[in-house]
Amino acid sequence: MGSALHDQFGQLLAALKMNFENFLLDMDNIDASRTLKADKIISQINELISVTRNMSHWLRADCVNKIGLKSAIQGLLDEFVLRTDISCKFFTKKVFDQINSEAGIALFRILQESLTNILKHAKATQVWVSLLMEGPFACLSIEDNGIGFDPEKTFCRDLEPGSPMGIVIMRERAEQLGGELEIESEPGQGTLVIAKIPVHPIQV
Repeated sequence: MGSALHDQFGQLLAALKMNFENFLLDMDNIDASRTLKADKIISQINELISVTRNMSHWLRADCVNKIGLKSAIQGLLDEFVLRTDISCKFFTKKVFDQINSEAGIALFRILQESLTNILKHAKATQVWVSLLMEGPFACLSIEDNGIGFDPEKTFCRDLEPGSPMGIVIMRERAEQLGGELEIESEPGQGTLVIAKIPVHPIQV
C-alpha cells in the first residue's frame, strides 16, 4: 500500500511541479510579488512530495521488522505531527531492539488505526503514546484530549453493514494473538486506547 501510494501521489506531485515551472517560464514580465508567490507554491509542492515519501514508508508495517517497534512508532508519530499539526508525545521505559514479529505488527497497526480515528473524529490537539512491558505483555496506550465518544454505541455501529469497523478490527488484532484491547472514553473527556499483547522482547 505504501509503495503504491508513493508511486501515484509522488508522480502526480512531480508532474505538477514540472508543469508549474514550465508555466512560469512561458510567462513574461513576472513582477517580484508574483515571483515570491510562485516560489512559495513550489516550496509547498516540495514539502508535499517529502510528506508523501515519509507517509508511504510509515504506512508499511514491515518497517517494524526492519527497525524495531520503538523506532517504527516514533517514525509514525513524527509523520503524523508533520501531516496534521497535532502534538504527539511518546514514552517508553525500555528499549525494544526486536519484538515478536506478529505482535509488533499488530501493535503498530492498532496505533495506525487509532491515529486515523483521532484525525477523523476526535478534534484533538494532543496525543500521548506509551509502550511498556507489563509482565509477559507489551502494553501500548494511545490517549487524546479530543471530544470523546460513547464506546458502546460506537461498537454497535461498527457491527452494522457498511460501517468502518475500526474498533472491531483493533480488538480482533489483539485477541488473535492472545491479547486484549480496552477503550475508555466518554463525550467531552477524550479517549484512551490500551492494547496488551503477549510478546518475547529482546532488550538492549
